[in-house]
Amino acid sequence: MLASTVLLFTCGYSIYYFIALIMQYYCLLPILQKVNRGGLILSVVITIVAICIVTYIIAIKGIGVTLLLYAGPFPVWLAFFVVGIWIAKMKNRDYNIVFWILLTCIGLVLSYIESTMLLPLHGKGDGIKLSSHIYSFAIIMVLFSSKMEALFHNRGVNRFITYLGSISFSIYLIHMFYIMALKYFIHNSGWLVLFCCTLLFTSITIYI
Repeated sequence: MLASTVLLFTCGYSIYYFIALIMQYYCLLPILQKVNRGGLILSVVITIVAICIVTYIIAIKGIGVTLLLYAGPFPVWLAFFVVGIWIAKMKNRDYNIVFWILLTCIGLVLSYIESTMLLPLHGKGDGIKLSSHIYSFAIIMVLFSSKMEALFHNRGVNRFITYLGSISFSIYLIHMFYIMALKYFIHNSGWLVLFCCTLLFTSITIYI
Protein backbone atom coordinates (compact mmCIF):
# COMPACT_ATOMS: atom_id res chain seq x y z
CA MET A 1 0.00 0.00 0.00
CA LEU A 2 2.78 2.42 0.94
CA ALA A 3 4.78 1.55 -2.16
CA SER A 4 1.71 2.10 -4.37
CA THR A 5 1.05 5.48 -2.74
CA VAL A 6 4.66 6.55 -3.29
CA LEU A 7 4.45 5.44 -6.92
CA LEU A 8 1.20 7.37 -7.37
CA PHE A 9 2.62 10.65 -6.08
CA THR A 10 5.86 10.26 -8.03
CA CYS A 11 3.94 9.62 -11.27
CA GLY A 12 5.22 6.05 -11.39
CA TYR A 13 1.85 4.30 -10.99
CA SER A 14 0.43 3.05 -14.28
CA ILE A 15 -0.85 5.81 -16.60
CA TYR A 16 0.25 8.65 -14.34
CA TYR A 17 3.58 8.88 -16.13
CA PHE A 18 1.60 11.34 -18.22
CA ILE A 19 1.65 13.85 -15.37
CA ALA A 20 5.45 13.77 -15.34
CA LEU A 21 5.38 14.14 -19.10
CA ILE A 22 3.17 17.23 -18.99
CA MET A 23 5.46 18.80 -16.36
CA GLN A 24 8.43 18.36 -18.69
CA TYR A 25 6.62 19.96 -21.61
CA TYR A 26 5.51 22.98 -19.60
CA CYS A 27 9.12 23.48 -18.51
CA LEU A 28 10.14 23.33 -22.18
CA LEU A 29 7.21 25.43 -23.38
CA PRO A 30 9.14 28.76 -23.69
CA ILE A 31 11.52 27.01 -26.11
CA LEU A 32 8.96 24.90 -27.94
CA GLN A 33 6.70 27.89 -28.65
CA LYS A 34 9.45 29.33 -30.82
CA VAL A 35 9.77 26.34 -33.14
CA ASN A 36 9.37 26.87 -36.86
CA ARG A 37 8.69 24.31 -39.58
CA GLY A 38 12.26 23.04 -39.24
CA GLY A 39 11.76 22.63 -35.50
CA LEU A 40 8.59 20.63 -36.13
CA ILE A 41 10.47 18.31 -38.49
CA LEU A 42 13.28 17.96 -35.94
CA SER A 43 10.78 17.06 -33.21
CA VAL A 44 9.35 14.34 -35.46
CA VAL A 45 12.84 12.93 -36.06
CA ILE A 46 13.63 12.99 -32.31
CA THR A 47 10.36 11.18 -31.55
CA ILE A 48 11.01 8.53 -34.22
CA VAL A 49 14.48 7.83 -32.81
CA ALA A 50 13.18 7.76 -29.22
CA ILE A 51 10.30 5.39 -29.94
CA CYS A 52 12.57 3.07 -31.92
CA ILE A 53 14.97 2.90 -28.96
CA VAL A 54 12.07 2.20 -26.57
CA THR A 55 10.68 -0.52 -28.86
CA TYR A 56 14.09 -2.16 -29.13
CA ILE A 57 14.59 -2.18 -25.36
CA ILE A 58 11.18 -3.42 -24.20
CA ALA A 59 9.75 -5.33 -27.17
CA ILE A 60 12.77 -6.79 -28.95
CA LYS A 61 15.27 -7.26 -26.11
CA GLY A 62 12.55 -7.83 -23.50
CA ILE A 63 14.24 -5.72 -20.82
CA GLY A 64 11.86 -4.94 -17.96
CA VAL A 65 11.47 -1.18 -17.64
CA THR A 66 8.75 0.69 -15.75
CA LEU A 67 6.19 2.67 -17.73
CA LEU A 68 7.48 5.92 -16.24
CA LEU A 69 10.99 5.27 -17.56
CA TYR A 70 10.09 4.24 -21.10
CA ALA A 71 6.97 6.35 -21.71
CA GLY A 72 7.70 9.26 -19.40
CA PRO A 73 10.72 10.95 -21.07
CA PHE A 74 9.66 13.92 -23.22
CA PRO A 75 11.43 12.85 -26.49
CA VAL A 76 9.10 9.84 -26.86
CA TRP A 77 6.07 12.08 -27.46
CA LEU A 78 7.73 15.37 -28.46
CA ALA A 79 6.24 15.52 -31.97
CA PHE A 80 2.67 15.48 -30.60
CA PHE A 81 3.19 18.41 -28.24
CA VAL A 82 5.01 20.43 -30.89
CA VAL A 83 2.38 19.77 -33.57
CA GLY A 84 -0.25 20.93 -31.06
CA ILE A 85 1.60 24.22 -30.72
CA TRP A 86 1.99 24.40 -34.50
CA ILE A 87 -1.73 23.82 -35.14
CA ALA A 88 -2.66 26.41 -32.50
CA LYS A 89 -0.58 28.99 -34.39
CA MET A 90 -2.22 28.23 -37.73
CA LYS A 91 -4.40 31.05 -39.02
CA ASN A 92 -5.93 28.73 -41.60
CA ARG A 93 -6.31 24.96 -41.10
CA ASP A 94 -7.69 24.43 -44.58
CA TYR A 95 -4.91 22.04 -45.59
CA ASN A 96 -5.36 19.00 -47.80
CA ILE A 97 -6.30 16.03 -45.62
CA VAL A 98 -6.17 13.33 -48.32
CA PHE A 99 -2.51 12.61 -47.50
CA TRP A 100 -3.24 12.46 -43.77
CA ILE A 101 -6.23 10.15 -44.26
CA LEU A 102 -4.03 7.85 -46.35
CA LEU A 103 -1.27 7.98 -43.71
CA THR A 104 -3.85 7.16 -41.01
CA CYS A 105 -4.84 4.01 -42.88
CA ILE A 106 -1.20 3.08 -43.49
CA GLY A 107 -0.39 3.62 -39.81
CA LEU A 108 -3.28 1.38 -38.76
CA VAL A 109 -2.16 -1.43 -41.07
CA LEU A 110 1.48 -1.05 -39.97
CA SER A 111 0.38 -1.14 -36.33
CA TYR A 112 -1.29 -4.51 -36.91
CA ILE A 113 1.78 -5.85 -38.71
CA GLU A 114 4.20 -4.52 -36.09
CA SER A 115 2.14 -5.95 -33.22
CA THR A 116 1.97 -9.33 -34.97
CA MET A 117 5.75 -9.34 -35.28
CA LEU A 118 6.57 -8.06 -31.77
CA LEU A 119 4.04 -9.82 -29.54
CA PRO A 120 5.52 -13.34 -29.99
CA LEU A 121 8.94 -12.09 -28.81
CA HIS A 122 8.31 -10.86 -25.26
CA GLY A 123 4.57 -10.15 -25.18
CA LYS A 124 5.13 -6.47 -25.94
CA GLY A 125 3.93 -4.68 -29.03
CA ASP A 126 0.31 -3.77 -28.31
CA GLY A 127 1.26 -0.44 -26.74
CA ILE A 128 3.39 2.45 -27.93
CA LYS A 129 5.45 1.81 -31.06
CA LEU A 130 6.44 3.68 -34.22
CA SER A 131 3.41 2.57 -36.23
CA SER A 132 1.05 3.70 -33.45
CA HIS A 133 2.78 7.09 -33.46
CA ILE A 134 2.33 7.37 -37.23
CA TYR A 135 -1.37 6.56 -36.93
CA SER A 136 -1.89 8.96 -34.01
CA PHE A 137 0.00 11.85 -35.63
CA ALA A 138 -1.94 11.44 -38.88
CA ILE A 139 -5.35 11.22 -37.19
CA ILE A 140 -4.58 14.42 -35.26
CA MET A 141 -3.93 16.23 -38.54
CA VAL A 142 -7.19 14.88 -39.95
CA LEU A 143 -9.35 15.78 -36.94
CA PHE A 144 -7.95 19.30 -36.52
CA SER A 145 -8.44 20.29 -40.17
CA SER A 146 -11.10 22.90 -40.96
CA LYS A 147 -12.75 20.43 -43.35
CA MET A 148 -13.33 17.96 -40.54
CA GLU A 149 -14.48 20.73 -38.21
CA ALA A 150 -17.07 21.76 -40.79
CA LEU A 151 -18.65 18.30 -40.55
CA PHE A 152 -19.60 19.05 -36.94
CA HIS A 153 -21.35 22.36 -37.63
CA ASN A 154 -24.36 21.37 -35.56
CA ARG A 155 -24.36 23.44 -32.36
CA GLY A 156 -25.36 20.55 -30.16
CA VAL A 157 -22.59 18.32 -31.52
CA ASN A 158 -20.07 21.15 -31.18
CA ARG A 159 -21.07 21.83 -27.59
CA PHE A 160 -20.81 18.13 -26.74
CA ILE A 161 -17.35 17.78 -28.30
CA THR A 162 -16.20 21.01 -26.64
CA TYR A 163 -17.44 19.79 -23.27
CA LEU A 164 -15.66 16.45 -23.64
CA GLY A 165 -12.52 18.36 -24.55
CA SER A 166 -12.80 20.51 -21.43
CA ILE A 167 -13.00 17.45 -19.15
CA SER A 168 -10.71 15.16 -21.15
CA PHE A 169 -7.79 15.49 -18.74
CA SER A 170 -10.04 14.64 -15.80
CA ILE A 171 -11.36 11.65 -17.74
CA TYR A 172 -7.79 10.52 -18.29
CA LEU A 173 -7.01 10.76 -14.58
CA ILE A 174 -9.85 8.49 -13.44
CA HIS A 175 -10.79 6.33 -16.44
CA MET A 176 -8.41 3.49 -15.51
CA PHE A 177 -10.24 2.80 -12.25
CA TYR A 178 -13.59 2.54 -14.04
CA ILE A 179 -12.09 0.19 -16.62
CA MET A 180 -10.75 -2.04 -13.84
CA ALA A 181 -14.18 -2.14 -12.16
CA LEU A 182 -16.30 -2.46 -15.31
CA LYS A 183 -14.27 -5.38 -16.64
CA TYR A 184 -15.75 -7.54 -13.88
CA PHE A 185 -19.29 -6.83 -15.07
CA ILE A 186 -19.06 -6.43 -18.85
CA HIS A 187 -15.90 -8.39 -19.67
CA ASN A 188 -17.70 -10.31 -22.44
CA SER A 189 -19.38 -7.29 -24.05
CA GLY A 190 -16.47 -6.08 -26.18
CA TRP A 191 -14.26 -3.01 -26.21
CA LEU A 192 -16.93 -0.67 -27.64
CA VAL A 193 -19.32 -1.27 -24.74
CA LEU A 194 -16.44 -0.87 -22.28
CA PHE A 195 -15.42 2.39 -23.96
CA CYS A 196 -18.96 3.84 -23.92
CA CYS A 197 -19.59 2.82 -20.30
CA THR A 198 -16.23 4.22 -19.17
CA LEU A 199 -16.88 7.50 -20.97
CA LEU A 200 -20.37 7.73 -19.50
CA PHE A 201 -19.42 6.99 -15.88
CA THR A 202 -16.30 9.16 -15.89
CA SER A 203 -18.25 12.08 -17.39
CA ILE A 204 -21.04 11.73 -14.82
CA THR A 205 -18.48 11.59 -11.98
CA ILE A 206 -16.74 14.74 -13.20
CA TYR A 207 -20.05 16.55 -13.73
CA ILE A 208 -21.16 15.73 -10.17
